[in-house]
Amino acid sequence: MWRRLPTWFPNMKMTMLPISEAELQQVLECGWLREVAFKTEPRVNKFEIKAFLEAVHGMQVERVSTINYQGKRQRTVDSKGRAHYRRLSDWKKAYVIFKPPPEKLEEWQQKKQQQQQLLQLAAKRKQLKTQQQLEDRD
Repeated sequence: MWRRLPTWFPNMKMTMLPISEAELQQVLECGWLREVAFKTEPRVNKFEIKAFLEAVHGMQVERVSTINYQGKRQRTVDSKGRAHYRRLSDWKKAYVIFKPPPEKLEEWQQKKQQQQQLLQLAAKRKQLKTQQQLEDRD
């Protein structure tokens, strides 16, 4: 049976991308974020990102999604007025979804249930509204 080789981390560069004001407010209120975006090198895969965050930083990762980006082209003009182009290095964006901490798990599940109830109520209201519109046409 094929077995994955152990992961080696010495040169892995990962930086967290800036978070929005709403996410910052959530961190201040709750103390944790559900999803965070990181910028990393294109050669790194999902398994290595998850292993890195769990082993080095001690975070509990639920899922990792990645997107590859090409580096931007920069135009420079030399002293004779000729344009030259160079590309910045390629990079990968990783969306990491964390497992809620044990002390926040119940609170998070309650919020999720409330959101589901609100979505169900909105769907029922929409259905009733369409039924009333159909009855008004008849």
